[in-house]
Amino acid sequence: MRSLFALLSSALLVQVGLASNIAYKLIGTIVTDSPAFISVEKFPNQPEFLLISEFGALSSGKVAVIPNIRDAFEGKAKFSDLKSKVLSSAFKWPNSISVIPQDVFPGVNAIVVPDGFLPPGKTNGNIYVLKTDFNTQETLY
Repeated sequence: MRSLFALLSSALLVQVGLASNIAYKLIGTIVTDSPAFISVEKFPNQPEFLLISEFGALSSGKVAVIPNIRDAFEGKAKFSDLKSKVLSSAFKWPNSISVIPQDVFPGVNAIVVPDGFLPPGKTNGNIYVLKTDFNTQETLY
């Protein structure tokens, strides 16, 4: 299923690139279970990381991170070696996640997770704040 999705996504990118004369080059692939929203984020004085929300129609949702994402773009790591680390799998339908600015919670590295949707079988949801430290692999609510 993921291979089919990757193939369709690549075909779409090629069509978009041809239609708009924008050239692109595939530099790597990151494999995840069921990605929904992604964003490259950064905490102060730390390297950039990729935040990934994942969910499926019949499965619970999770929030994952790939630390040091810049290393792959700079050739210090291979895209195929990048593995996501699950921060939490306690969500139903996590949407677009992002870093909370440091001036909101001074000295705290936190991520906001809007969770919920309204298709059949899901609930309205909530907004969660994850306090996290990627160095210790500790995630707190």
